[in-house]
Amino acid sequence: MKYLFLNRTYREKVLVLAMIFVGLLIWVTLASDRLRDFNQRRASIVRQVEAQQVWLDNEASIRDRVEASISNLDPAQTLSGTRLNAEINRIAADQNLRVTVDRPQQEAGEALTYNTVVVQVSGAEMEPLIRFTQALQARAPYLGVEEIIISPDNRNPTIHGARYRISAVERRPAAN
Repeated sequence: MKYLFLNRTYREKVLVLAMIFVGLLIWVTLASDRLRDFNQRRASIVRQVEAQQVWLDNEASIRDRVEASISNLDPAQTLSGTRLNAEINRIAADQNLRVTVDRPQQEAGEALTYNTVVVQVSGAEMEPLIRFTQALQARAPYLGVEEIIISPDNRNPTIHGARYRISAVERRPAAN
């Protein structure tokens, strides 16, 4: 290799060295990008592990507080998927709103089942939507509004459509 390099003209030597330098520069740049991405992912994982460790370290106190909170829930007030659907329809009817309620999605936990539905409201003025939202919020902690998206009607800006994501808890019977 040395022989081939030394037998070249000065111009060719400079061009070869320039190409090698550009190649090294590209390689170093790509390597530093990969190293930066690796360090960001590692730092993110370390933060997640630290957060999980806090949860694990405080598991006993968290479990005690959760059990105390669950014991304060009145099982008659908790809402199954069917009862959640009926409750939303009742509240909407009280506000004279037309709603469409999707099927409840259930997520079972140790002591509670979480039921979530998406509610579509169409052709409503803002005041009934506000009252509907307040009526839903009044049912806390048994029912919670997770998300509200309100959009005006293109033909009539005083009329709105809304999309709600609503969750409710259902107390599971104690295992014997």
